[in-house]
Amino acid sequence: DGDRDGLPNVLMEAQSQLLACVSTKVSAIAELIEDGDNGLLVPPSDPPALAKAIERLIRDPALRARLGQRGHDIVRQRFSFEAGVER
Repeated sequence: DGDRDGLPNVLMEAQSQLLACVSTKVSAIAELIEDGDNGLLVPPSDPPALAKAIERLIRDPALRARLGQRGHDIVRQRFSFEAGVER
């Protein structure tokens, strides 16, 4: 029926732990993850694209670290308690 969460908390939780994230371009996920900047986004219902993104992260530890750090920074800047209170 198209009903889905706006922004899954699990992605923010993973990024808060410096983990590189791969997700699909659905719902509000693009508000958190910018493809190539702080994670990887693939089209929905595209298993080959998902597999390719996961393989890319497996083969490139420096990319994993960079995306994980950038994701961590964005979660802290945009979604932390302090950022919310300030707004």
